[in-house]
Amino acid sequence: MQGNATQRERIRPGLDPQYDYKNQVWIRGGRYVNCGHPQGMSCNCYGRAHVGQLATGPGTIPGYGLNGWNKNTVCIYDGPSMIDGERIIVLVVGLDTPSINGKTGDMIQTFILRADVNPAVAANDGSGRDYSICGHCALRPVLVKIANLNGAENIPCYVDQIRGPAASWESWAAGRVEYVSLSECAARIRPLITCHAIPCRKSCQLDHGFPELGRHFKKHTRAQCGPRVHGIGGTGRIVPLGQRIGSYGDPAAVDVSLWENFLISGRKHTCYIHQWETAPEFSGLSMASIDGQTWPDIGAAIEAAKAAGFRWYRVGQPGELPRPDEIVCPESYGLTDCANCGLCDGAAPDPRTARPRALTGILIDPIPGRRGI
Repeated sequence: MQGNATQRERIRPGLDPQYDYKNQVWIRGGRYVNCGHPQGMSCNCYGRAHVGQLATGPGTIPGYGLNGWNKNTVCIYDGPSMIDGERIIVLVVGLDTPSINGKTGDMIQTFILRADVNPAVAANDGSGRDYSICGHCALRPVLVKIANLNGAENIPCYVDQIRGPAASWESWAAGRVEYVSLSECAARIRPLITCHAIPCRKSCQLDHGFPELGRHFKKHTRAQCGPRVHGIGGTGRIVPLGQRIGSYGDPAAVDVSLWENFLISGRKHTCYIHQWETAPEFSGLSMASIDGQTWPDIGAAIEAAKAAGFRWYRVGQPGELPRPDEIVCPESYGLTDCANCGLCDGAAPDPRTARPRALTGILIDPIPGRRGI
């Protein structure tokens, strides 16, 4: 296995053409490409039989588009991991249904996943296959189990692999997720606005609630988000839909250029990477994610991140106060959510003023029910 630097120089994302592994055929511009075998050869290749045809999904299925695609999800990358070279995919989720994440608010989500295995299995079966998308993060469940067998009291990653990433991977594995270019993905995101409905925190966790009305609306599609909905919950403002890079998986598993071209100018975004020590090129668009399990000396890790040009984000210990160069996450006080805040967007100069940004950090209170890390 080659090191990170070598991988980063050798592997570049190629979104078009894409390879259809199921049918063993290349797709360019959304259409099947001829196999390239000699014309007189009887190869029975899928590409030869379907050359020039649109690469379509299965037949019409409830909840999917007219050509069978999952309307909520697209794939923008299918290729090698920058961490270990294994095949991974990047799924963009939330095109049709608003996010129900109460902390982040409604944002486009991105899942970075192993292509060959359900993410819930990869993270918990002891095989270590989640290394391809999570790298050396000590919050990986398999590493937590090993550490705790040796007397530690570590906690695993708090991302729910089952409800979001696993369901999206299952849809992709069934051939129901469309492959699109970054420009096509941007064209689909650009008209979307943030749903300000507030997830109910009492009993209907999967519903959108409007406390002002004393009732709750069931989970709905963006087509059902009219002015009446957006004028009630949250701010009532029309806010362009933000983008969350790495809702699951480390963004550094993919070349930074993909994310630079994924982001839409003028939109809020969030991004956190654990591989910041070997991926300094991410400093402009991502926070360095720092935790006490991966870096027992938090102070030294923060100084190393600053030296690499990163701002940082970390979960504090119970009762811990921020350092002089940190602020407490505004969401911790219930003041806003990630969709409306957007502070966790790296160290790039402010686009409105072009002024350099101070290398400061954001401290979040311990996750409810868990000790600080």
